[in-house]
Amino acid sequence: MSETETYYELGTAADRWDRAQMFFEAKEYLTAARILGGLVEEVPEQVAPRLLLARSYYHSARLGKAE
Repeated sequence: MSETETYYELGTAADRWDRAQMFFEAKEYLTAARILGGLVEEVPEQVAPRLLLARSYYHSARLGKAE
């Protein structure tokens, strides 16, 4: 595990997707966005992570990134 990588960024793409959804539902939008950012880079063909990432940015008042 690198210095900037945390436990919730580990696991398969499916594990990280589940974890990001849990953080989003818990209103931990910045943490969800951090997980989803890497996930979107890994699987750019998947639309759901990209949409949840935009919603996470919106709810965390990072409106520029939400666009």
